[in-house]
Parts: sequence; C-alpha cells; structure tokens
Amino acid sequence: MRCQTTASGKQTSVGMKTPKAKQAFAFSILTAYGSDDPDAKQFSAFSPIPELQRSDADVSLVFLSSNTIIFAEEVDDPWYSSRRPGYVIRASNDDSVTKQTNFQDTPAGVLGCTIQEQYCNPNLAKENSCEPLRGLFSRTDSTLTYWQDERQKERFRWLSSIMNAGRVDLDTVLNVLGTSALTSRYSLFGGLQGPRPSDQWQREVENWFNITLTSIQSAFVEATTGPNNPSLDQWRVKPNTTDAMELCWNQVRLSHAFLRVS
Repeated sequence: MRCQTTASGKQTSVGMKTPKAKQAFAFSILTAYGSDDPDAKQFSAFSPIPELQRSDADVSLVFLSSNTIIFAEEVDDPWYSSRRPGYVIRASNDDSVTKQTNFQDTPAGVLGCTIQEQYCNPNLAKENSCEPLRGLFSRTDSTLTYWQDERQKERFRWLSSIMNAGRVDLDTVLNVLGTSALTSRYSLFGGLQGPRPSDQWQREVENWFNITLTSIQSAFVEATTGPNNPSLDQWRVKPNTTDAMELCWNQVRLSHAFLRVS
C-alpha cells in the first residue's frame, strides 16, 4: 500500500477550556477499484480523473478534518498540516502562563493511496516467480499459471479463498474503526491535540497496514479452528478437497492455553 499527501488570523484569548462542538477528528474514505472485473466499477465509490486512474491498483482518497480541535504545536505533517494561528489559551491556575495554539490549515487534508497485491511461487526462478502487481478486485485466473500441477493449483484456490473471505481491506478498517484507527488520538484530550511529528501520516498508514496483516493471520486461524462465535459456524465454508484438508491439518498456531515455566 502506497500513500501520498497533498496539503492544500485573528488571535483570541480564551481560557484552557476549548470549544465543545466536534472535539474529535472526522474522516472518510473513497475507493476506486482498478480492475478488468465488470463488478469493480459498480463497487467503486468514485470515478478517478485521468491523472488518478490506475488499472494495476486500487486508488483510495482519505479525507481528514480536525473540526474544532486545536493543536498545541505547529504540525508540519502534510495530512495534519496545522500552522494557522489559533487561540491563545491560559493556564487555569495562572493567567500569566499562556500558550499559542494552531488550527488545521485547510478544512480537510487529503491522503491518496494506491493498494496492490501479488502472489508469488518461491519454487520458481526469481525473475518469473511473481504475478504482476494488481488491485484487490482483479481476477486471479492468470495467477494459477504460476503453479505447475493440479494439486498445487487446488491448494492455491483454497488459500486464495481464505484471503478473499477473511482479509480486511483499507476501506473496511477505516469505515469500521472510524477515528479509532488514528494513532494521533492517543495525544488528544479535551479538544487539544498534542505535538505530532512531520511523518504522522506515515505512522497512520503503517498502523492501518499492520491491521490488515493481522486480519490475514486471523483469517487462516479461523479457517482451521472455526469462528469464536459458535452461531457463525453455520456460514463457515469448510475444506472439501483432500489438499485443502491437508493444509488445515498441517497448520500450527501458538496456543495460550498452556504456559511453560523453566
């Protein structure tokens, strides 16, 4: 996943209390799926302009608004960019102690991401072991050519079905978690945002990517053990071939049911 940002006063003295309206970040995501699959355009949230169109990647735009949040320090990060002078706040126990704060520079910062994936067969020569990078919605028919015999292809089909069913993509991460997906909130209190580094947007993207990797790990565990909620088991797709069953039986995972002390 690759992301890139584009960052497109009268001072007022107030107490340490900050405005109460919308004291939280707000953001939304729009994704256009780059694929030859006819369903890709149907599920895309927008039609990219020519400069943003990609046939080998999904394109996502993530919008971030600080609403009435004020920043304790200037933020040079292009997504959070906050250098516009804001309120001057005073310490609640000493009027002589003041602090200049800042507002977000624009009503919303925009983060553009391209999302790609590829499957590789490590048994092939390095220069021919991986399929071309593509979007998540792209068909995987040609991917089967990277496996030589029907048994290998059957195993790939099973692994691919687990990935497609259990993986959480960027759209899902941000729409489900909302602003909880932002690591900056750990230094946000009462509408006042603590200092943020100039690479904050990269830290956010790294966190989102780690969430998607965790979802892949979880998908393979649940494919073997079944869902934690027994009521969901009726929708579970179980392996129905010998090769898929072998993959399940050979899977090993760390159990927290036992503790070894030496």
